[in-house]
Amino acid sequence: MSVTSSAAVRTAKANVDLSAIGSDAVLTIYDGTRPATPDTAISGNNPLVVFTMTGAFGTVSDGVLTAATIPAASVTTAGTAAWARLATSGGTAVYDFAVSTETAATGDIQFAAVDMVAGVQVSIASFTLTEQ
Repeated sequence: MSVTSSAAVRTAKANVDLSAIGSDAVLTIYDGTRPATPDTAISGNNPLVVFTMTGAFGTVSDGVLTAATIPAASVTTAGTAAWARLATSGGTAVYDFAVSTETAATGDIQFAAVDMVAGVQVSIASFTLTEQ
């Protein structure tokens, strides 16, 4: 069964997401196994790169939350990127995402390569969350 929502409902849901994320959000890329939910504590995963946003996370239009510019960040620990967590500035987890290469195209977040090299600067060209 497929459920669809009106534009008004999708937009309302995206605005709830935006409110939950808040200002100055943090997106951290990790190695290892992704926890079951964002409510599950991280255990044994290494943070590879941390993207820190400044100000409002983004804007909402027609059920799509589009992030503002995400400043590039340097890889602090070498490893294989496997998943990411978006958290509030206070550290409360909001979303977890799968990470893959652009070639595999299986991840919510896609990089040219998932092998992260310490000291290399990484950027995110665009970031959207689309409500259904």
